[in-house]
Amino acid sequence: MNITYFIGNGFDVGLHLDTTYKKFYPYFLKNAGADNQLRKAIDHDTDFENWSDLEKALGIYTGKIESSGESANRFIKDKLELDDCLKNYLANEQKKFTMKRDEMKNLLINAFEQFKEGNNENERLLIRKTLDSCKDENYIYQCITFNYTKCIDQVWKTLRDSETGRHNTVGARHKEFSGNVLHIHGTLEDNEMITGVNDEKQISNSSLAQNIHVKWALIKPYLNQAIGQNKTQKAQKIIDHSAIVCVYGMSLGETDNIWWKYLGQWLTKQTAHILMIYHYAPGFTVTHPVRQLMHAENVKRAFLKRTDLTPAEQSAVQPRIIVYDNKNVFQPQKPYNIDS
Repeated sequence: MNITYFIGNGFDVGLHLDTTYKKFYPYFLKNAGADNQLRKAIDHDTDFENWSDLEKALGIYTGKIESSGESANRFIKDKLELDDCLKNYLANEQKKFTMKRDEMKNLLINAFEQFKEGNNENERLLIRKTLDSCKDENYIYQCITFNYTKCIDQVWKTLRDSETGRHNTVGARHKEFSGNVLHIHGTLEDNEMITGVNDEKQISNSSLAQNIHVKWALIKPYLNQAIGQNKTQKAQKIIDHSAIVCVYGMSLGETDNIWWKYLGQWLTKQTAHILMIYHYAPGFTVTHPVRQLMHAENVKRAFLKRTDLTPAEQSAVQPRIIVYDNKNVFQPQKPYNIDS
């Protein structure tokens, strides 16, 4: 049985890396060609909070581009230059991550324990019930990451050769250990880094959306399929064998709708399936139970809005969505030391 983590940029930010869009933008201005038209598309005055905001803006910007081959080719050239700048910028940030092995291992063990806590007794009982329903199987902690850096790989592999724990059934003991890390959008090293929108509907210029080269450059699932590594199918298989999915460091942006829709359907498959959303809400603190309940409900609705579930299905699965606010479970308690 899998317990699967969706990992987004919030993970790297929690490791004290400057991997936000706002940190990247000045680098792009400095290193991109002066004639790159996307400078205006991702203007720093625009209120971009998440990388999904940038990806969405690229799709919108196509509405300003002519559908001619020359215009399309220029857009692709500029988009690929943006990708190259991002790759170089993140490579420099990745070098800053030098946490010691024992520190990474403890970070991972603590995270694997935290997800069982819930926010209250009812949520703890719900989690316990799901874990008990699979107690005659090994628990494998899998990771599907949307990051291009390999910081999560370094953390995850610290428990590849050792158990995080065990649980017993009648006459048997079952292991708990970390599994694989799947980079759904590639890494900085594999030349398969993918950025862009979710589908053709998010490309404003409908004529341009039919250009196969533009689709490769801008539609993430389309390029993933063209690359031929079957990453989408591999991720879906991991999810299908999961009883619990934890979304950490992600914004639930519409440019990854393919995954929110898939998780919505996954929730309907079994009543034991639980989705946990680690939601980052700057400035939010629990000062009243009503505020906490309203806030959690808003996060659940934001997720369910991204799915194709009917109102009846949404009502059925909503009690099995748990929202953790501002739980930096993968963030070091203090600045990590340089590994010698």
